Amino acid sequence: MKKFQLFFLFLLCISVNLNAKRIYVRSNIEGNGNGTSWESAFSNLQDAIKKSKPGDEIWVAKGTYYPTDGTDKSISFKLKEKISLFGGFTGTETSLSQRDWIKNLTILSGNIGDKSINTDNSMHVVVTANGAVIDGFIVEDGYAMGTRGNMKPKMGRSSSSQQVRNGVGAQRGSQRGLQRGSQRGAQNGAQPQTHTTPQNILRSADNAGAGILNFKTYATIRNTTIRNCYASKGGGVYNMTNTSSKLEKNTSSPIFISVKIEGNYAQGRGGGMQNDMGTNPILINCEFTNNECSAKGGALYNDFGCSPILINCFFEKNTAHDAAAIGNDGSSCPIIVNSKIINNTVESEGAGLYQGSYNANMRGKGNNPLVINSVIKDNKSKTNGSANITLWGEDWIYAWKSEIEGFNHSLDTLEEKYNELIEISNKIKSLSAEQIDKLYSDKLKTFINSPNSSKKNHGTHVGFGTDNVLTKTAPIPNNII
Repeated sequence: MKKFQLFFLFLLCISVNLNAKRIYVRSNIEGNGNGTSWESAFSNLQDAIKKSKPGDEIWVAKGTYYPTDGTDKSISFKLKEKISLFGGFTGTETSLSQRDWIKNLTILSGNIGDKSINTDNSMHVVVTANGAVIDGFIVEDGYAMGTRGNMKPKMGRSSSSQQVRNGVGAQRGSQRGLQRGSQRGAQNGAQPQTHTTPQNILRSADNAGAGILNFKTYATIRNTTIRNCYASKGGGVYNMTNTSSKLEKNTSSPIFISVKIEGNYAQGRGGGMQNDMGTNPILINCEFTNNECSAKGGALYNDFGCSPILINCFFEKNTAHDAAAIGNDGSSCPIIVNSKIINNTVESEGAGLYQGSYNANMRGKGNNPLVINSVIKDNKSKTNGSANITLWGEDWIYAWKSEIEGFNHSLDTLEEKYNELIEISNKIKSLSAEQIDKLYSDKLKTFINSPNSSKKNHGTHVGFGTDNVLTKTAPIPNNII
C-alpha cells in the first residue's frame, strides 16, 4: 500500500511538471493579451497570477506594476502555491539566463492612489503562498501602519553635545547597571510596542509586512530589493509561518538569497524584517541598510523562539531605540556565519547584537546566538548605552573566530556540524542565487531547531531588567523577564 502511495505521488509530480506553463507580462504592451508569448503578453500582472497554476512561471518585463488601478489598500499581489515570478526581462528573452534584473528594473509598487503621499498605499505589496518564488524584482512603497499612526513618527534625537559611545557595556562581570526597567522605551520619544499573545499574532497580520508578507506561508525570495515600506512591525518583511500557538519544530522556512532590504521603517518591531512565532528563515548574501524602528530591531527582529540562519549577510546604517541591527527576544538563537554588523546606531542599547527578554519560568531559555567567523564593531549608542552587544539574564553569545568589539569570550572549540556552514559560506560566493537555492537550501534546513551543544550556563548577567511580555507558549505567565 505504501509503495502504491509513493508511486501515485511520483506520477502526480510528473503530471504537474508536464502541465506547467510560462506566462508573459509586459506593462508597455497595447491592449491585454492572453499571456502565451511576449507578443500577446498580459499587461496586468494580476491577470497572470489569476491564470497561473502550481509549477507555472510568470515572466515579467521591466516596468512598474501596481496591485490595483484603484484605491483599495487591501489588494495585494497575492501569490499562489508553487508559482514562480521572474523579473528583469526586456520582453524578447527566450531563457532565464538572458534577463538582467539590475538593468531592467521590474518594480512591484504599493504606491496606489495619490502618488504624493504614502498613507493610502497598499497594506502589503506581496502576500506569498507556500513554495512560491519571487526573483528579480524591486518591491516598494507598502504601508501597513493601520490605526497606529498616519505617518512615520520621529524618534527622539540626542543633542549634538551628547557623547556617542562604542562598546558593549553589558558584558558579563560589568558593574554598571543598565537602568532599564519600566521606563525603557519611553525615553527620548521612542514608540514602544506592547507584545501580544500568540493567539493574537495568529489571528491577523494587517499591520505587518508592508513589502512582503509571509503569514502562515513560506516563499523563496531571490535577487530582490525591498525598500521604502512602512508597518507597525516588519516594515519590509514579516515572517510568521506557524499555524499553532505552540512553538513546535517548524521547518517551513522562508528563504532569502541575494536580497537587499533597505530604507524600511517599523513603529514597533523590525524595521527591515521581523520573524515571529517559531519562524526560522534562511538568509544568504543579504544586505540590511538604512532601516529604522522607533522601538526595537532597526534591521532584523526575532521573537517567540525565532532562530534564523544568516550566511554572508551585511548590516550597516540601521537605527532604532534598541537593537539597531539584530534584536533577539523570547529565546531566539540565530546562527550568524561570515557576516558583518557595523556602523549601526541606537538611542539606548545594543546597536549591533541585542539579546533581551525571555520566559523566566524556563531555565536555560535565554537568547543565545551563535556567531561564527563574523564581525560586530563600530556600532554606536547616542546615550552611552551598550553599543555593540547587550545581554540580559541568561542571555549569552557563543562566538567562534569572530571579532566582537568589547566582548572577549570565545568558544574553545566549534561543534563539528557547524564546520559545514563555514564550508557552505565559502562555496556559495561564486554561485548565482538560483544555484545556491538548488544546491544548499534543503541542507541548511537541517540546521534549523538543531540544538547547540556548546551552550553552557553562564549565570545571570549584571544589567538584568524588565522588558515587555515575551513567552514561548500561551498562556503567558505572570512571572516573566
